[in-house]
Amino acid sequence: MARSQVAARSHRRPLRCAHGAAQREAIDLIGIGRRFFSPIEHADLSSQTGDNMTRAFFRAWTRKESYLKARGAGLSLPFDGFDVTLLPDQEPRLLATRFDPGDAARWTLSELDPAGGYAGALCADFGEQAIHTFTWTP
Repeated sequence: MARSQVAARSHRRPLRCAHGAAQREAIDLIGIGRRFFSPIEHADLSSQTGDNMTRAFFRAWTRKESYLKARGAGLSLPFDGFDVTLLPDQEPRLLATRFDPGDAARWTLSELDPAGGYAGALCADFGEQAIHTFTWTP
């Protein structure tokens, strides 16, 4: 059985959140995206097909959830109240927030690859600084 662990550390600022989700194909990705994603994200999701759509959906979901958790808001803020990147050729980014326009410049998103079939995201209040990740195999 494959196992995966994620650890995060910062010398200057606390990291706020890491999250992973299993990528399952037997769910209505377009319907869930229509209900919870912003119009921009839903359009990007709808432009994908098959496995690419599944990966894009979970990229968006984990990025959005990690941002809300990092902010300390849990799910009290609307999922469609901010935009994240989700396409494979886009760097992980918080593009815009409608409830706090300064947040897009404040928060940094990073993609995590915890294990096959999973997506993950790390969100930290680093601004434009890079988050570096690496894989360690015991």
